Amino acid sequence: MDDCKNSPASKKLNLLIVDDEPDMLHFARVFFVKGGYEVFTAESGLEALDLIRRHNIDMIITNIKMPGMDGMELLREVNKVKPQMIKIILSGGLTLDRIKEAIRLGCRAYIAKPIEIDELRATVNKVSVSPGIEGTILLSCLAD
Repeated sequence: MDDCKNSPASKKLNLLIVDDEPDMLHFARVFFVKGGYEVFTAESGLEALDLIRRHNIDMIITNIKMPGMDGMELLREVNKVKPQMIKIILSGGLTLDRIKEAIRLGCRAYIAKPIEIDELRATVNKVSVSPGIEGTILLSCLAD
């Protein structure tokens, strides 16, 4: 398995990964912990918000399609609690309207499922070291 030790920010960020698929959470947690990140996981939007309120979370990586509170609603709530948090979304496919909504909510990147671990690592590294404009990486991913 690849590691993410080459990340310049790997010792600095606290990540929150939100997905209703336990296997995905476990895999991502092991991967990022191995790379030196502090990792929190949540299987729902409500659980994620509780973690955000109790811990210093720098970045959220959330699935969009989840039962109960979906990823977009979670991002709206995150913006109320901690608007400066770095946001990355995961999904098996999004419409253009949903992508525009994600940009308005401050998303920095979109990663398509099924997830390629190299793409996930590169995206996290890129958004963590370049403050940039929201949606920049999201839009460049769509152009590929």
